[in-house]
Formats: sequence, structure tokens, C-alpha cells
Amino acid sequence: MTNEDVTTATVAVIPMCDICKRNGDTTVPAQYDAALNFGNGTTWAYACLTHFTLYGGRLGVGLGQRLIVGNPILVGFDEAMAEGEYDLVELATLWIELIDSGFDFQDDIEVPATEAQRAEAKVGLQAQIDRERTKVDES
Repeated sequence: MTNEDVTTATVAVIPMCDICKRNGDTTVPAQYDAALNFGNGTTWAYACLTHFTLYGGRLGVGLGQRLIVGNPILVGFDEAMAEGEYDLVELATLWIELIDSGFDFQDDIEVPATEAQRAEAKVGLQAQIDRERTKVDES
């Protein structure tokens, strides 16, 4: 695992800064998901750079991550894999079948997937299947 793996979190949609929202501004996007010190203890929040810095945000395991936008279908796939109900090949194969069928992922991933994202996801999922099968063949 690289340092970037623990200091970034891939999301389908960037949320708004929780602190800005609490202060009445619902237009400021968050850049971090972090444990912040508000003086009366630590609370996790989505934060813009200003609030991340102001409330002592740090990056790392158990501290916080910088948010980056990823392909919403692949973000949804990663979330489904984290639930642990399927093995990688089984779930990736199912997701490719869903992409091919024209399935509307919007209910699961909260945003509509573009055709380019659907194609990118299909290629990425097939690559994961191929890597997993190669590992099994080498065992």
C-alpha cells in the first residue's frame, strides 16, 4: 500500500463542506474527510481546505483523507467489494453484465454514469478479473 492509498479517498461525488453548511454556506465543496478538533473533542467531517487547516486536519489512517473524484461505477464496485459478500471475479463479472445490459446505476451510485465512464469501468473491471485469474493460475 502506498502513502497515497491511505491519504486519499475516491468518491463518486464531492460533498459540500460540513462546517460551511453549518455556517449557512452550502456552496463550498469539501476537499477532505477528516477527524477535526473543535476544542471539545474530535469529530469526523467533510471539510474545505480552510476548515481542514483551521481545525487541525491531518492525513493518514484514522486521521483523514483528501477526496478525489473517481468513476462512479468503479467507486460503487469498490463499495460492494468491501461488503465482502462476493469474490472479485464473481462481482466484476456481474457488474460487466450490468454495464452491457444498460443497467441504470444511478440508484446505487447517486450520479448518472456517462457512456465514457461505463466503457472505462468495463475495461477496469475486466483488468481486475484478468489479474485475479493470473494470481490463481500462478498458485
